[in-house]
Amino acid sequence: AIITHPSQKPHFRFSSLETSALLLVFSARASPSDEQARCFHTTMEESGGFSGPAGTHTPSGAGTIKRIRLENFMCHSNLQIELGPRVNFITGQNGSGKSAILTAICVAFGSRAKGTQRASTLKDFIKTGCSHATVEVVIKNEGHDAFKHDIYGNSIILERRINQTAGSMTLKDHRGLCSFTIFNYIR
Repeated sequence: AIITHPSQKPHFRFSSLETSALLLVFSARASPSDEQARCFHTTMEESGGFSGPAGTHTPSGAGTIKRIRLENFMCHSNLQIELGPRVNFITGQNGSGKSAILTAICVAFGSRAKGTQRASTLKDFIKTGCSHATVEVVIKNEGHDAFKHDIYGNSIILERRINQTAGSMTLKDHRGLCSFTIFNYIR
């Protein structure tokens, strides 16, 4: 993810030429300008991020995040975002929950609260006044890199539930049927 300040030109760095999706987060005052978008497009072409002419893209492989759903997570009561296969822009005012979406992705993939540098325990992510929080991430599972496609199908669903005393991580197939669940107690 790339977070920019309104007065800064965004810098793009790719750790792998196999990056299939990118989430960009801007504050409302820092929406990408035409110049920034051209700079980004040029950078993507130079890095091998696009394989076709401008404005076209090829289908991304397994592992791309398709959807994020948050319930009572940080400032979000109920949020669902459908992501595109390549570049996704999230804009909003300061404090509107842009970084909470990135934090939720980290938590869904098993990050500890301290690892996010946003909280000291997982229960701190539960929205004030609520008893639990849920983060669900749907991941594309298609193509030659698919993980156990015969079991999970075209999507894998990761669900992380948090309450005041315990949490769980569940792996589900494309129909929402549970493959396995790991429970842990929150201190």
